[in-house]
Amino acid sequence: MTPSLGKALLWSATCEAAIVAEHLIDAAQRSAYERISHLLLELFVRLKGAGLADGMSFDMPLTQELIGDALGLTTVHVNRTIRSLREDKLIAIEGKVVTSSTSKGFLYFPTSRTPIWLRLLVLLGMQ
Repeated sequence: MTPSLGKALLWSATCEAAIVAEHLIDAAQRSAYERISHLLLELFVRLKGAGLADGMSFDMPLTQELIGDALGLTTVHVNRTIRSLREDKLIAIEGKVVTSSTSKGFLYFPTSRTPIWLRLLVLLGMQ
């Protein structure tokens, strides 16, 4: 194995472990507002990395029902929380396209803390 391949595998494993830890924190400590904000941030970073985000916008591949199932929230709570994010001018939704309405983008969403793996991806030029 080459050193660069070993580094890439270590980076991948580290990111996956951090993602699992963040999902556990989501279930136990974050409010619905923070959970949905974090989900949108994670979707944006992953889609941006795959070349599927346009600027600060991406196609939302999930329904409110699927979001609720993934985050342990009711569909009504998801709907109200997304409406709050829109009213707070953090996101704009047109059809299935979600756009960050903040000048600094999804990274500055109101999660209780931004995971280190997301910060590193942004620093590496993903945003």
